Amino acid sequence: MFPKKMRIKKVEIARGACALMMAVALCCPAQKKNAPAAKEKPTTAEMTKAASEGDLPMVEALLADGVSIETKDKDGKTILALACAEGRVDVVQVLLAKNADVNAKDKEGATPLMAAAEDGRQQTLALLLAKSADVSAATKDGRTALILAATKGNLTAAQMLVAKNADVNAKTKDGRTPLIEAAASGSLNITQLLLAKNADVNVADKTGATALIEAARHDAMNIGLALVAKNADVNAKTKENETALMLYAEQNDVTMTHALLAKNADATVKDKKGKNALDRAAAHRAVDASMELVRVAEKASAPAANAAPPAPAAKK
Repeated sequence: MFPKKMRIKKVEIARGACALMMAVALCCPAQKKNAPAAKEKPTTAEMTKAASEGDLPMVEALLADGVSIETKDKDGKTILALACAEGRVDVVQVLLAKNADVNAKDKEGATPLMAAAEDGRQQTLALLLAKSADVSAATKDGRTALILAATKGNLTAAQMLVAKNADVNAKTKDGRTPLIEAAASGSLNITQLLLAKNADVNVADKTGATALIEAARHDAMNIGLALVAKNADVNAKTKENETALMLYAEQNDVTMTHALLAKNADATVKDKKGKNALDRAAAHRAVDASMELVRVAEKASAPAANAAPPAPAAKK
């Protein structure tokens, strides 16, 4: 048996504990079992993923949950731009119907139209153009949708943009034009399209390269012929003093070597290493082009076969 005072003390402690438990219960009522968890807020990542993958039901559900139609990824691309780049036509249609910004720019200044043009997404491109997307918009480095289409050789995209009066002479900060890019990409059809719209054949980029020089770098014979037919400067030089004749000759392109010489291309020009067209052709064992250069040089230096005899000296 405990002493009476100790028994009283234990009773008081027990009463105090009960009072404390009751107070806690009143302040913090127990949660009901199986209570539904709080709904998580939709994330930007979910929306950008759904738009890029073409998950239309998810896109619509997220929009209904309050996710902005102008949601952007880490690069500043809107969900419309992401859907356009991947050719998600149904998603693009829904976003445009809800008035998504067709001219929204990402961190580099690219628009949804550029994304569609660069990747050759014809259907999404048509949808954007129907919503009056700006064909003249340019990235921070000056690339337009038409320049991007030409760079990638996307003919149909280029045709659609030209039909909407895209500038065929637009320039990047490096001086690259749609025509220069078309020649570099080896697209004869885009080159012809741009020439038909009076693209400037003699614009040079910051390195001095013209469309003809770019065609020569890639040994694009048909593009070269098309440019020469439009009076491309056959003696244009890069900052390294390279000419189209040098470049075509060293690749043993006899057709273009002949065509350029017929347009009075200067075979005596030397590059910064002191090499002319014949030197470079010989160094690359371009036998046929070398022979053509020699033939033309000999013809130019030989006296005319049918030259009239010199007039007799006048009698004093």
